[in-house]
Amino acid sequence: SFTRQLAVFNDLALGAGKKSSFSDGDTWRVSIADKDEVVNFTYQGMQSYHGHAVVAIGFTTTRMTQNGVAPVTGNFLYDVKRHMVTSVHSVGEEDMPSLGGVRNTTVDITLQ
Repeated sequence: SFTRQLAVFNDLALGAGKKSSFSDGDTWRVSIADKDEVVNFTYQGMQSYHGHAVVAIGFTTTRMTQNGVAPVTGNFLYDVKRHMVTSVHSVGEEDMPSLGGVRNTTVDITLQ
């Protein structure tokens, strides 16, 4: 759902915002108790996005749902100076109670 996609976007911003600097080999984890979710992050390097230096970060997340564990993996760009996520690519499972189970989803969000 769109709500879930935005929630992942916000979770990534929260996790990236926890770091004040990034170095090769950095990994960290954020637990989001109210969603029964854990997000693991991996620093992947620096890139340029619309003329700004941004940090490339990989992530995996798992959360418990009525159908069991729902994993999501992907990567995103984070603008450290502006403290914002500029783009996200994710692939994962999403509960679809109306369809009687889980479906695989791919999400790409890019801010202009």
